[in-house]
Amino acid sequence: DTVVNTGAEGGPDAENGDTGQFVRGNAVRTTINENGRQIVAAEGTANTTVVYAGGDQTVHGHALDTTLNGGYQYVHNGGTASDTVVNSDGWQIVKEGGLADFTTVNQKGKLQVNADGTATNVTLKQGGALVTSTAATVTGSNRLGNFTVENGNADGVVLESGGRLDVLEGHSARKTLVDDGGTLAVSAGGKATDVTMTSGSALIADSGATVEGTNASGKFSIDGTSGQASGLLLENGGSFTVNAGGLASNTTVGHRGTLMLAAGGSLSGRTQLSKGASMVLNGDVVSTGDIVNAGEIRFDNQTTPDAALSRAVAKGDSPVTFHKLTTSNLTGQGGTINMRVRLDGSNASDQLVINGGQATGKTWLAFTNVGNSNLGVATSGQGIRVVDAQNGATTEEGAFALSRPLQAGAFNYTLNRDSDEDWYLRSENAYRAEV
Repeated sequence: DTVVNTGAEGGPDAENGDTGQFVRGNAVRTTINENGRQIVAAEGTANTTVVYAGGDQTVHGHALDTTLNGGYQYVHNGGTASDTVVNSDGWQIVKEGGLADFTTVNQKGKLQVNADGTATNVTLKQGGALVTSTAATVTGSNRLGNFTVENGNADGVVLESGGRLDVLEGHSARKTLVDDGGTLAVSAGGKATDVTMTSGSALIADSGATVEGTNASGKFSIDGTSGQASGLLLENGGSFTVNAGGLASNTTVGHRGTLMLAAGGSLSGRTQLSKGASMVLNGDVVSTGDIVNAGEIRFDNQTTPDAALSRAVAKGDSPVTFHKLTTSNLTGQGGTINMRVRLDGSNASDQLVINGGQATGKTWLAFTNVGNSNLGVATSGQGIRVVDAQNGATTEEGAFALSRPLQAGAFNYTLNRDSDEDWYLRSENAYRAEV
C-alpha cells in the first residue's frame, strides 16, 4: 500500500510530469491525497487506486479499479482505464486515443471524453455528468436506457449537472434529454432532433443549425436551411445567434441567456428579455413584432477600416459603425439599452427606431462615449436623435431615461423628449461646475 501526497498538476488538461509516483511496473492499493499524483507509464499498471480531491492519476498504461473521490484521472493516447468509479466532484478525462471501459459515474461525478477518445460500457447514474462531442465514441446506459455516441451520431444522451454534448457540423443527435445543468451545443450544419429541454438547461446554436424539440414554453425549432427559428428559450448560459438573413420568432431570453444578431438578422412576434438576459446587436436589426425588455440590449462596438468609412461611420482614431434597432413596439420593464455615441462634434449615435407602434413602460438608456472624452462639444438644433419615432409611432413620457450621468469635455448631456415623439441628447447651456 502506498500513499502519494505530491506531484499533482490538477485541471482537466494536465499532462505527464516529472513529480509524484511514477509507475513502470505494478502499483497496488495506492492512495493519492490532495496535491498527490500517480503517473502510470505505458508499460505500467495501477490497480485499486483511490484518488481524493486535489490529487490526480495520469494514465499512459493501464489503470484498473480506480475510485475518484473528488480526484481526477487522465487517460492519455494509448492508455486504458477499466472499472473506474467517479464519485462526487471526481472527473475522468479520456483524451484523444485514450480508452475507458466500464466507467461508473455517480451523482456529481463527471466523465469527459474528448474528440477521438473512447469510453465504452459507461454507467451514467442520475446526477452524473457526461461531457463529450460527436467526434468521440461513448456507449453505455443512463437513467433512460442505452445511449450511444459514435460515427458522428448521438442517440439517447442525457445531459445534466454540468454535462454537455457538442453536435458538430455534419453530425447529428436524436432523443437528447437536456436536464437541469445540462447543455446541448449544435454547430452550423449539425442536426439535433427530438430534443427535450427542461428547466435549468441550456441550448447553444445559431441559425445555421437544425434543431427541433420541446422546452418549457412548448415546441421549438431551428431550420438550418432557411435560417428561421421559432419558440426558443435561452437561459442558464444558453445562446442563439441569428445570422444575416436569419429570423427568430417568439423568442424568450431568460436569466443568463443571450440572443445575438448579426447585421441583417431579424426578429418577429414577441421577443421577451427577462432580468439577467442579454441581446447583442452586431449590425442593423429589424423586429416586426414586439420587444419586451427587462434585461439588457447592447449595440456591439465594431470598428471599420478607414478605407471603408461611410456617412454612417464616425471619423476618429477608432472608427465606429453605428447601428439601428427597429421595432414595431417596445415595452420597457426596467431593462437597459446600451448605446454608443460620439460627443466630440460628429453628433452620431446608435439609434432605436419605433416603427408605427409604441414605446411604453420604462427603459434605461446607457450611453458610452466612443469619441474623445476630452472634446465634448455643445449640441446644435434639437440635439442628437437617439430614439426615432416613425410612421405615426408614439413614445410615452417617461418611457426613456438616462441610466447614469453623461459627460464629455466641459458639458453635461441630458435626454429629452420632443413634440415629434423622438428623444434627443442635448448639452446643457452651462459648463459643468467642476470644469
